[in-house]
Amino acid sequence: MQILYKNEKDKKLFNNERLLLGRFNKIIAKAIMKKTLLIRASTNLFEYRRADIRLELLKGGYYEYSVRLTGNWRLIFTPQQPITFKEDGGIDERAVESVVVLRVEDYH
Repeated sequence: MQILYKNEKDKKLFNNERLLLGRFNKIIAKAIMKKTLLIRASTNLFEYRRADIRLELLKGGYYEYSVRLTGNWRLIFTPQQPITFKEDGGIDERAVESVVVLRVEDYH
C-alpha cells in the first residue's frame, strides 16, 4: 500500500528514523517504523488487517483507523479518498490501496 501524509513536514518526519527518534522515545519510534513498513508491504487494507490484529476502525464517522504502537500510543490514518463502500455500508478494505497518516496519539 502507498502511504501519504497530511503535509511535507509529516512526510519528512515519518520517513526519517533520526527525526522520529528526536520526536518520540525509542520504543515508539521503532514501532512507527515497523508499522509503516508493514503497511507498505501490504497490497491493500484487507491484507494489512490480516497481518496486524491491532488495527481498529475508530468510531465517529470519520473513517479513521488506529494501529496500536504501544500500550498507550496509536498511529492514526485514513483511506485515501474516494472511499469505496460495500453493500452493507462498511469500507471495502480490499479497494483501499493507499492511506493518509494523520497523527500519532497517546490515548491515555
